[in-house]
Amino acid sequence: MTKHNPVTFMAAFTLFMSFSAVASAGTALRARHSGKVLDVEGASQAAGAPVSQYDYHGGANQIFDFNQISPGVFTIIAQHSGQCLDVIGASLEDSVEVTQYPCHYGPNQQFTFVPKDDGSYLIVAVHSGKCLDIAGASVENGARLNQYKCHGAYNQRFYLDHISP
Repeated sequence: MTKHNPVTFMAAFTLFMSFSAVASAGTALRARHSGKVLDVEGASQAAGAPVSQYDYHGGANQIFDFNQISPGVFTIIAQHSGQCLDVIGASLEDSVEVTQYPCHYGPNQQFTFVPKDDGSYLIVAVHSGKCLDIAGASVENGARLNQYKCHGAYNQRFYLDHISP
C-alpha cells in the first residue's frame, strides 16, 4: 500500500475542493490582464483550430466545460465543438500554441488550476509544468493562447466566469 504525505494530500485536496467549487459546466475563462475571454477562433469545428482571447460575445466557442481526470486534474472542453484544449505536439517548449483537438486525455490535454489571492487561477499543463499564457501579454483581440514558463504575471491568470444558460 502506498503511503502519502498527509500535508501534500491535504494541500492537493484543498486545491481540488477550491477549484471544484468555482468551476462548473458553462464557464468562460477571462484573462486577468485584458478582461477578454478565451475563444476558439471563428467558432471553428476543425481539429487544431487556434485559441485566442476575444471580447466576450456569448458564443459557445467561448464557453468551456471541465472533465475531471483525477483529483485536481482536468481537461478543458470547448462547448461548441466538444474538443479539448491541447498543447500542440505535447511540446515542452515555451511559446507553443494551445489549440482545440479531439479529446484523447493525454497529459498535454490535462491541466491543474493554481488559485491566486485575487480569485484568478494559473492554469498549468500537466505534461510540461508550464502555464497557459496570452502571447506577449497583448490586450488585443486575436492574441493567441500558448504555454510559457510560469511567472504569475496577469497574462497567465484567468478568472472562471460561470455562464448561466
